Amino acid sequence: MPAPAPEGLCESYEDPQGVGVVAIDAVTETSGIASSRHHPGTIWMHNDSGGGSLLYATDLNGTDLGRFEIDAPAFDWEDMALGPGPDPAIDYLYLGDIGDNLHFRPAVTVHRVPEPVPDAAGGVVADVASFNLIYPEPGFDSEAMMVDPVTGDILLVTKGRSGDPAFIYRADAIQLVDGANVQLTLVGTFDLEAGAYVTAADIDLTGSAIVFRGYN
Repeated sequence: MPAPAPEGLCESYEDPQGVGVVAIDAVTETSGIASSRHHPGTIWMHNDSGGGSLLYATDLNGTDLGRFEIDAPAFDWEDMALGPGPDPAIDYLYLGDIGDNLHFRPAVTVHRVPEPVPDAAGGVVADVASFNLIYPEPGFDSEAMMVDPVTGDILLVTKGRSGDPAFIYRADAIQLVDGANVQLTLVGTFDLEAGAYVTAADIDLTGSAIVFRGYN
């Protein structure tokens, strides 16, 4: 039976159902995914590390709606989120170059672009703002990123190490200007079962519910 949702949210949580197959051969290891609001039925996605600075659009059947090259580097893109930005009239896609499997990066990077218009011809997205996000100490690995739909803050959730808790860090929206070095603030922790690393996260449009995904 579907579990009841918190008051004011969707009526229920249900088991997933397959509705299509992604018809883009280049999408081989989807790591980030976001659902469009301005273009209903459009899904944005990108590959994991090694997939380049490319953003793909499909419909709910998996039909190819275009490939877009983002004018920004890609070291280890791990997650993507839709959220507000400088212009309140449009949505932005946040691309999280936040992976650090070797625990050596002094800072991670998030790129913000205005949501493109899905078009089979694709194109280049040159309007990119990039922010370097700095943990209190280096070495955290994150595969989960959210953007607060109310405040526009970026939230990173660390993957966690075996038996260790996961940490939630925040970058304040007011500091998110192109080229900025933003100090992350620890805002929360939660315990994980051994081996239950956090690999994805999302937040509902009211900002009142968060879901995490892990190996278990």
